[in-house]
Amino acid sequence: MWQTLSRLEAGEPFVLCCEGDVLCGACPHRVEKGCALGTEDVLRRDRAALEAVGLSPGQELTYSQMGFLLGGVGEQQWLSVCGGCRWQKEGLCSWEFFQTAQKKRFG
Repeated sequence: MWQTLSRLEAGEPFVLCCEGDVLCGACPHRVEKGCALGTEDVLRRDRAALEAVGLSPGQELTYSQMGFLLGGVGEQQWLSVCGGCRWQKEGLCSWEFFQTAQKKRFG
């Protein structure tokens, strides 16, 4: 994941998708057709996240463009996408964490 992040930070564009991608590849829950913990939930959240910032699968984006879009995400949008996610339930993610990470990464 760190190698991917480094390439993105260096300006390499990426294509948005709503399916398993390079970031999913290293996950121990990755299975041939999705996620062993629930593919439909992940796909729903992927679609909702893109919709929240006005994007569609297949669009190409840069890291700085992503940062600009994420900077406009409000708490209600975040909750509509991420509320109830297993990471949130396990204390691994929150609105506050999102804000902190977004500011750290994109200023």
